[in-house]
Amino acid sequence: MNLYGDGIHKFENVVGKELSILSSRIAEHKDSIPICVFLRESLFNLLALLISGERFDDADPAKDMFGDFIRSADKMMHPANQFMLTTFPFLRKFPGRYGDIYRDTDKAFQVVLDKYFHGMKRSYDGRVRGIVDVLFTIQKEQEDEGSCGFTDRHVQGLLADIVGGATMTMYSALTGFFAILIHHPEVQRRIQEEIDRVIGSERSPELSDRLEMPYTKAVVLETLRYMSPVPIPVPRRASEDIHVDDYLIEKGSLVFYFLWSMNHNKDVYEDPWTFRPERFLDCTGNLLDAMDEKRQKLLTFGIGAHVCPGELFAKSRMFLYITTLLSEFEFLKHSDRHTSSCDPRTFEKEFSMLPPDFLCTAMSRRNAATH
Repeated sequence: MNLYGDGIHKFENVVGKELSILSSRIAEHKDSIPICVFLRESLFNLLALLISGERFDDADPAKDMFGDFIRSADKMMHPANQFMLTTFPFLRKFPGRYGDIYRDTDKAFQVVLDKYFHGMKRSYDGRVRGIVDVLFTIQKEQEDEGSCGFTDRHVQGLLADIVGGATMTMYSALTGFFAILIHHPEVQRRIQEEIDRVIGSERSPELSDRLEMPYTKAVVLETLRYMSPVPIPVPRRASEDIHVDDYLIEKGSLVFYFLWSMNHNKDVYEDPWTFRPERFLDCTGNLLDAMDEKRQKLLTFGIGAHVCPGELFAKSRMFLYITTLLSEFEFLKHSDRHTSSCDPRTFEKEFSMLPPDFLCTAMSRRNAATH
């Protein structure tokens, strides 16, 4: 992101434009909003903008490509499937469950590569249209210097990380947040009180506003804890022999950590199955220090040298989506049976946690303020 255009200001502008379009769609469907569908399409358009500088046209059949890849990758990265495909890689070549899962994911990714790697490389002329062009520029600079360390495979791998990693977990977290929100109107009211106090109604939210919005930041942390968008994250390999109590984890062992259990450990978080953002605030209403035990043990993005590089990107997007939409609308339960539970134990479970698609309604806060 530092290499891409004007850095964080470019990011804010791109997200702001996409959120303006999303707000218009919500206003048009205020009595029956398929919020999961709207969020999914908005995130895919934002992803397309960041990668290539262009969002999808509504009639473009290619707009489903990210969804196809993410759904396939989500299934392939389910811990049980991931373990089998990692431990027995030859299964990718055989017919049957694991081979089918791998081939479906590979086929869906090839569609993404055709448009955002091969197509963009053919038309690359030195201009930076999006992140992929930044990678092509790095390649060109290395070639001019007589180096070829940054290969096409590296670019394709980073593209897979950006499409899968940057969208899969964010979609899970945002849809889960809105499922929680319509069941907890008191949380919505407190976020909106903070928005009104810090931002007001005359301008759009900015990332710099986070410094004065501890409750909203606590809601983001509590959503990541309560939902655990990725219950069992990508595994690691032990780089040396490690002793844990009476157990020996041998060097080279594949290690999975069960984030779901850690985030709902009653010895760390009182009433872990209650959504309570206040647990991340101190007695004065400020966010707990980063070294506090509750925050230290919230390992949604990992820890140490291999912490997720997209952590700041993810939290920034989540903050802008939440504050922008809640500054404009009050979200309510839909009147019929299409309202989702907010208990993550009822969500769909693959690699990421997803609530079933649900409907909600939205009231314009600006109209209410006018009256």
